[in-house]
Amino acid sequence: MTKEDPKRHYNKDIYSRLEALCQSYQVSVVKAEGLTDRYRCVAFTQAYNERRHAQAFLNNVRLFCDRLVVLDDGSTDDTGSFFIDNQVMIHLRREKNSGFNDYSNRSLLMETGRLVNTRYMLFLDLDERIDPLYSTAFKWLLRLKGLDHVRFPYVHVWDQECQYRTDYPHSRKGVQYRLKMIRKKAQMNIQDKKRLHFELKPYTTTREMNTQVLITHLGNLEPENRWRRYSMYKKLDPGNQCQSSYEHLVARQVKTMPVATLHKSTFTVIVSDLLAYLSMLASRVIPRYGNKRNSHH
Repeated sequence: MTKEDPKRHYNKDIYSRLEALCQSYQVSVVKAEGLTDRYRCVAFTQAYNERRHAQAFLNNVRLFCDRLVVLDDGSTDDTGSFFIDNQVMIHLRREKNSGFNDYSNRSLLMETGRLVNTRYMLFLDLDERIDPLYSTAFKWLLRLKGLDHVRFPYVHVWDQECQYRTDYPHSRKGVQYRLKMIRKKAQMNIQDKKRLHFELKPYTTTREMNTQVLITHLGNLEPENRWRRYSMYKKLDPGNQCQSSYEHLVARQVKTMPVATLHKSTFTVIVSDLLAYLSMLASRVIPRYGNKRNSHH
């Protein structure tokens, strides 16, 4: 009598837990593979009618992460067709979009991450890109031990993909530091309970640092998208309880600079990150890059 592969039992157990989780959120499992494999970094994203960003996003993630977990929030275009890509290990889908679900979607993705055998979870939207210039520096970053949270320099490209806005609110000359990568732990729950513009912080830790690996945001690139976002936020937050103002999205006079002015060599980024990491180990705080820690949209 042949013995049944214990890995197969483990895979079935994870899949059953994933299905139970998805039922509680009223989403279906379209695809789930590689559940027993071990990864260094897996990306997590949500999508809704973002066909124009999907392929470029997949190409970008492939440079930095082992696999991708995606939640399709009821897209009515063919966004979901892009997720048959081999990079995608888990594809979840909500059959019908029920409105703005950012907090619920990210909570589901975080809970799904607990079932994935990965060291790090990287949260990106489909309109965000890690600068390809830093693929080597990012892979070096993943080798650091004892690191829980990583904040990335984050800029909003404006009118042209080659330039970013330097007078963006709550930034330092246009640069914000956003929490994008976390070490997976058994217990993770988003601590910030705001419906909008919440920080994706799943647990309290002093083991965090700011990397110099750049992320660009394309969601504010075209004027029509900025107006759409402005209208959406004003509807969802009419009293400005989640953010003091949204007028920056429709400002006519803005200051911009070429994204290239932010570029640093791989050697410079690795050395800067190493110094930040050593500072974290020594003091459990990161004084090096200041405190521009926000999720201002």
